[in-house]
Amino acid sequence: MFKHLLLATTLVAASTPAAFAMTDADCIALWNRSDVYAAGKLSAPYTQAAIKAGRTIPADGTIDQAAFMDACKADAFKLAAMSPEPGAPFPGANSFTEAQAVDRIEKAGFTNVTGLKKDDTGVWRATGMQGGKPMSIALDFKGNVVAK
Repeated sequence: MFKHLLLATTLVAASTPAAFAMTDADCIALWNRSDVYAAGKLSAPYTQAAIKAGRTIPADGTIDQAAFMDACKADAFKLAAMSPEPGAPFPGANSFTEAQAVDRIEKAGFTNVTGLKKDDTGVWRATGMQGGKPMSIALDFKGNVVAK
């Protein structure tokens, strides 16, 4: 009986997802990836996630690095980090290198990324797999990864 209880407890513990808080290093890396133009302020989807996490956003609808770090450490951005802004992909001067584009796309949950090319509007376009399905993928200058 004790062996069965111990085995059941072990299985439940192993199958329960751990709550991983984002570290300072994770939050700094996310800020650096997100503040593409080094403007010192971010808008959606980060402000939307911060609001959902109970944070107050200034009237201009942006957050600075200090507010970002506070919300990040409270895990407000775990899902927002990879959620594209409504209307994405946006045209613009894209500073992502090919390697950075592939890395960003893979971090958004895609595999087998192929055919990566930057189009005339500055949007990286590729094909890849997600959930066993082939998808067309776009990565804009803001870091939004969008799939169809």
